Amino acid sequence: MRKPYGMNLNYAKAGAAMDDEAIHETITYIATFIFAWVKNADWITFDFGADMQKVTRKK
Repeated sequence: MRKPYGMNLNYAKAGAAMDDEAIHETITYIATFIFAWVKNADWITFDFGADMQKVTRKK
């Protein structure tokens, strides 16, 4: 049985210069890549300073 694992990615400094569309695009690309390569990753939290979003494998 595999344990659910996740990771926190901090983009606080970069997030200040990014608009909502750029943040959404970054989350989509990076989460897709991580979930494809890391089979036991179940969640990723993206911290863009004022905006923090958690993505799960199911989502």
